[in-house]
Amino acid sequence: MKRNSFLIIGAWGLIGIGYLYFLPQMPETSQPMPHGPLPKPRVVNPAPIPPPSSETGRETWPALDDMGEVAVRVGPRQNAVGTAFAVGEDGVWITARHVIDGCSKVGLAIGRDVPGQQRRFTRADDFKWHPNADIGIITSKSSGPRLEIKDGRFDAGLSGYHFGYPQGKPAAVRSLLIGQTRLRSDGRYSTREKALVWASSERRPAFTGTLGGISGGPVLDGNGQVIGVTVASSKRRGRIITTTPDTMRDMLARGRHPTHPGSSRKLWQASIDKINFDAVGQQARDEMAVTQVACVAE
Repeated sequence: MKRNSFLIIGAWGLIGIGYLYFLPQMPETSQPMPHGPLPKPRVVNPAPIPPPSSETGRETWPALDDMGEVAVRVGPRQNAVGTAFAVGEDGVWITARHVIDGCSKVGLAIGRDVPGQQRRFTRADDFKWHPNADIGIITSKSSGPRLEIKDGRFDAGLSGYHFGYPQGKPAAVRSLLIGQTRLRSDGRYSTREKALVWASSERRPAFTGTLGGISGGPVLDGNGQVIGVTVASSKRRGRIITTTPDTMRDMLARGRHPTHPGSSRKLWQASIDKINFDAVGQQARDEMAVTQVACVAE
């Protein structure tokens, strides 16, 4: 019953691939953004989602409920901001494909978030994306402590902690893993991939509305290991969709970036939990393990 209810809501609810909104012209090199107020963000909403198909398919994690298929429509390329996180101390970053696909320039924010001050962006050396998944890689001279990708299987009820820049502002989201799905993206490009489904339970600081802008950010478990990349969300039901660890490893292999044990556990001394997850997210951003990514479309 719960599964059917979720699928029906998914068919009628709005599942948004956290697309963007605003972006002043990004400079060629690392320079302050132009002074003055930013224009009001403009959210581009995907088309309504059709009912999920009844196709079964093989389950990657037998302990997780199969929630059928979820479809999203990828709109036209436009200036955008999202999130990226470090997976290599040599300047290798992971983000969502829909954040960087089709961009003429991509930049990474450097330095700490300072309220009231414009972010500085440095232009990426290169960026590429997976042919059949909502994930991409950015390479840059800027680097941060790399986060470790989780190995092994996991069960429903696992706590996840999403870090990034929803609505262009730093924040953290806590969620619970509830199942797996098959994510189908069509429009500007077409992809088919296995994905994980999470139930959002808390936002810090508290805010309402879209999670758009957190796309490309990591979801970590209590040990600080990356379980997936945040790529879509359901505003009505509070569901979040992420890529899988296998997809992240495949993307790194395609880019010829080896996956070594990371240093995420050195960023914080304690386990991540419902008490400290926002502080851990802030530390990850301050240490530049997680940062903002900007796309210039023209």
